[in-house]
Amino acid sequence: MTASASSESRKSENLWSDIEPLLPIFTPSSDAHRLFEACDRLSTLLSSQDAVTSLGTSQRSDIVRALAKCLDSSDPRQLAKLTGLILLITKGGSNLLSCAKIIFRLSKSVSNDELFLQESLCQRIMSALGDSRLNRVVTCLDKGRVSEALIDAEAVVYLIGSVKNVSATNFANQQCLLSEGAVQVLTSWIFPFCKPDFASSPPDWLAKGQDVLCNLLMQATGALRNLAAGVGAGAGDWSSFVDAQAPHAIARLLFCWRQRADLTLNATRVLSKLSHSAECREAILEQATAAGGGGGASGEVPLHGELVRALEGLFEAADEDA
Repeated sequence: MTASASSESRKSENLWSDIEPLLPIFTPSSDAHRLFEACDRLSTLLSSQDAVTSLGTSQRSDIVRALAKCLDSSDPRQLAKLTGLILLITKGGSNLLSCAKIIFRLSKSVSNDELFLQESLCQRIMSALGDSRLNRVVTCLDKGRVSEALIDAEAVVYLIGSVKNVSATNFANQQCLLSEGAVQVLTSWIFPFCKPDFASSPPDWLAKGQDVLCNLLMQATGALRNLAAGVGAGAGDWSSFVDAQAPHAIARLLFCWRQRADLTLNATRVLSKLSHSAECREAILEQATAAGGGGGASGEVPLHGELVRALEGLFEAADEDA
């Protein structure tokens, strides 16, 4: 073993020696104050990604099992603390799905909006929705492990739905999510499921996964609309949408899922919000004019003439309001 590997092993052992004594505290009979202190201590110990990845699979499982014992609670703060920790630790599967459902339930009550800020749930959701999760889902689909992929994809539906809910009216949550790169994260979940060749050559997994993926795209476009509204109110910068290629993603969605009226309606609502920004209008028109004639560069998708005319109307109205 190299000196570096030996040092990392010692760090992992020291971390686990700090964590393990905390786990017996997580029982339904524990005093709430003591439970919250244990949650906060765990959160501090696991505050870096390196700390989390240094844990072995069995150690992660031990932590999740301990935390899960206290999830049968009606206290929103307790649930927020516990699920936030599980998001940090779990690799996916049924644990992630159960956790995501609880977070979504919390997000449905406006009274819990501040809790998402106070317990760093917005940041942890963004982390859980990152590239590693997306790559896991896409890889499982490509390798034919559809059921496995759809469990994680369903969890993603609930997590993105939570983002949509807590960003609906809460300006502070909108600011937090935008600063955490939510536009980029949400847009990245649109592109893999809106490929131009889906209509002519749908992948084998699409028939089984269509409902889950449509729901995922519904939640993602709803969340993007809320964040665009937040930017319009001063919560962030329009460049985040341009840099993430959100107009391109929405154009792809409109083409690939044009038979789904619910999805196209959500998508056009995002475009309506983006039309208030000159730089977003330019990006949308670039997409429309490059591909609107059915030609365009490889990978681009055509926008229907009716949509282009509707966009022109939106842009004219936005110019008049400016």
